[in-house]
Amino acid sequence: MLRRLDDARQLAESGQTDQAVYRYRVLLRQPSMAPFPDIRTQAMLSLATLLLQEARPSSPTSILLDEAIKLFTGARAGRSIADQTLETAIADTNLALAYCRRFERSDNRTDLLVAHLTLDDAEAVMLRAGATETLDWLHSVRALLLDLASRHRRAAR
Repeated sequence: MLRRLDDARQLAESGQTDQAVYRYRVLLRQPSMAPFPDIRTQAMLSLATLLLQEARPSSPTSILLDEAIKLFTGARAGRSIADQTLETAIADTNLALAYCRRFERSDNRTDLLVAHLTLDDAEAVMLRAGATETLDWLHSVRALLLDLASRHRRAAR
């Protein structure tokens, strides 16, 4: 399983995104993944991140964003507060970014709210870890959310 995960990761790093996405999807469909929840979670997060990167703002559909959100959310399932690490906080920030991008397309205020709540959780973990670089990134995502909310309010008037 680890070798297949690493193969998909190497494909992604070499720019072979379509092949990497395919490999991650095949890996996640394997019934033999059940005894390896950590590897499954890693594959889900890697695939979700790839899909988020591939979701173009000009695309008329949010299918990739919807799938990325589902994967990020699935990877969070069963995770307690004590289980949160810097890696999970980074994944949560990516989840918030996916909600933000979907809000840009759908104007669904629930996406905006969930993005803020997700960032709150991630920020607490990053503060505990003293991760200033990732906190800067998280704050830029939050600034984007605030800007989108402001534009949404102005457009509604």
